[in-house]
Amino acid sequence: MPLKKKILIGMAGAMAAFVGVVVFSNSTTGEQAEDWILQKYGDGMERKLKNISGSTAVDCGRVKVDEAPQQASQCVMDAFSSHKPFRVRYDIRGIDTALAGGLAQGKDGRIYALSFMGNTDGSGRTSLSAQAKVVSCPSPPAMRLTASGRVTCFPPSEPKPQNLSDPQMEPY
Repeated sequence: MPLKKKILIGMAGAMAAFVGVVVFSNSTTGEQAEDWILQKYGDGMERKLKNISGSTAVDCGRVKVDEAPQQASQCVMDAFSSHKPFRVRYDIRGIDTALAGGLAQGKDGRIYALSFMGNTDGSGRTSLSAQAKVVSCPSPPAMRLTASGRVTCFPPSEPKPQNLSDPQMEPY
């Protein structure tokens, strides 16, 4: 490759890197880019639910804060009894971040409980880097409805969990 072409390619790469730094250092533009990525690909919870359950799983949906969970929960129970992979997400009211819990069954039949905190900086925004915590359900899973109408795979326990990330926590 001629030296002139190498120099042009190098300059183009440096210019692209510079533009990237300028664009993403601007918090408004960086936040807009992050929002677009989150909208297109989902947050860490959505991505993990889909990764575990697979593309052909029964999608029982996302229950938003203050929505009734009965339809999604019935979907989970039906999919479970039919031995079909499934996923469901239950959003939880948070003070300064997005919170969620969910369940996913993979093609291998194993069921997982997930918990999600959108960020830890108190900005109220969901961070692109936020990941869901995944815990294996007991085998065999104790699929049941909680007092809130959501599904859990854990048997009732005493004493009650005190930590939001505990898979048996019933904060909603």
